[in-house]
Amino acid sequence: MEYLRQMVVKNQEDQVYSFLNKMNIKVVNYDKAMAAYAAYLMAKRENCVCGECGNIDWADTMIYSSIGNPPTLLVTKNTKDSPNERVVTPEDVIHMCSGPRKKE
Repeated sequence: MEYLRQMVVKNQEDQVYSFLNKMNIKVVNYDKAMAAYAAYLMAKRENCVCGECGNIDWADTMIYSSIGNPPTLLVTKNTKDSPNERVVTPEDVIHMCSGPRKKE
């Protein structure tokens, strides 16, 4: 969602869709269950106001609430806002996918 927004601003959203298709990544719609989970998470936060703009900080919470059930992973460079073992960096995914190489 955030990446697509950034690419739309640059007029390069076609690159996002090409990448998703190439990597066979399925994008799901944000649904009522995710919204309810986001509301629950926000209600439990001590400080849900963005320190920079003063607005309620829903974006990271909404993204985190979309993680779904295992084995789904949330891949982001911003792991500090989503403390969970299923929130990983792109580098983590590359490492997981490369695994040990077999000797031939």
